Amino acid sequence: MAEDEFRWHRMADERPTDEDGAYLLLGNGGGMYVGRISTLICADGSTLFRIPNNRSGHIGSESIKAWAEIPPFKEVDDG
Repeated sequence: MAEDEFRWHRMADERPTDEDGAYLLLGNGGGMYVGRISTLICADGSTLFRIPNNRSGHIGSESIKAWAEIPPFKEVDDG
């Protein structure tokens, strides 16, 4: 699979680890979020994601069904 290919991962099976990456997150209730891994440490070992347009500003991995890394934008040369 190409490095920049979009692919969903079940949160129950694996968690993202790249704190510099941007992620598309599918919530347990069907909501979609764009976030980054937070540097906050959870006592229970769950992962927190910074969600800038969310009421609390964070969402925990227990509330996420699936995630996908957003591939970097690549300019297309039309000429």
